Amino acid sequence: MYTTRELYKAHTESLEDDVDFYFDFCQEKQTLELFAGFGRITNKLIAKGCDIETVELDPFMAVFIDLPEHKNHIGDVREFTSGKRFDRIFAAYNSFPLLTDDEDIRQFFSSMSELLDVGGKLALNVYHPNWWENAVDYPLTIGDGTVRYSSGYNLERRYTDKIAQWHDHYDLPDGDRQTISHTIRLYENSADFTPYLEGIELGHINTVINYNRPEHELVEPGWVDFIFQKQG
Repeated sequence: MYTTRELYKAHTESLEDDVDFYFDFCQEKQTLELFAGFGRITNKLIAKGCDIETVELDPFMAVFIDLPEHKNHIGDVREFTSGKRFDRIFAAYNSFPLLTDDEDIRQFFSSMSELLDVGGKLALNVYHPNWWENAVDYPLTIGDGTVRYSSGYNLERRYTDKIAQWHDHYDLPDGDRQTISHTIRLYENSADFTPYLEGIELGHINTVINYNRPEHELVEPGWVDFIFQKQG
């Protein structure tokens, strides 16, 4: 049996489809990555010279992030505060939709409005359910073992309350299967964010499909970044 952290790290550490997009989004800007995990993106952006900080809930994941403690923040993104204002904030790889409670989502957007400087931008990435049936299966190497990854999902509540279940399946070398399941909030277009933006200074300004790249260049297409801007 592997830990959830081991499986997630092996599952995602080689992914690079999104790195250039976030570099273009963040370069020469004071940046904050939310739900930063083990630093898959942040560590690459640091290597490219980006000025970045992170927020990650799990301290055992955050130890892999190549930042000093005062920039590598351990805690809940809904509760994070800072004395500075950022030019760019992003949450990659379908992490923001893990917040599913309406009040938590409103609190999140209110916090983002406070953390952004005027004119600053927020990018929230989602994996659009129209592509879920085409999710890619592939082998992972963990230590000396090979684990086969596949996915599953349940979209029965897609059109009633915009909630879905996503399942990461890992078939282990000994024949057992480990499954990690997530409840996901669905955002299919910019209008799905409207109820959470009332009364704050954030507005949707752009929607980016597949990191502005052709589908044939991607390991796995179906990714959408919704871009918001802090109004003056």
